[in-house]
Amino acid sequence: TCSRCGKSAQGPRSSKRERGYVCKHCRVPMTRCVICRRHVKGLYVWCQGCGHGGHFAHMLEWFQEGNYGLCPSGCLHRCSPSSMCSIIL
Repeated sequence: TCSRCGKSAQGPRSSKRERGYVCKHCRVPMTRCVICRRHVKGLYVWCQGCGHGGHFAHMLEWFQEGNYGLCPSGCLHRCSPSSMCSIIL
């Protein structure tokens, strides 16, 4: 889901100027790190269950700190390292 408008927002970029994935509704880039809130350049890691993610290093640190409970975004999904996927942006 989009962190700005809350709507389901899957789909690749709609123009060459947009990097990564953007919300079809409000055009906000979807590759924003849920921990530092910056756009991810490089390896983007996300949860297959809720769709939230971020910088590989930030997500790795999150799990290493023992946060195997709730998603760092606050969406209440129970993320785990085994539910993560990645893409290089």
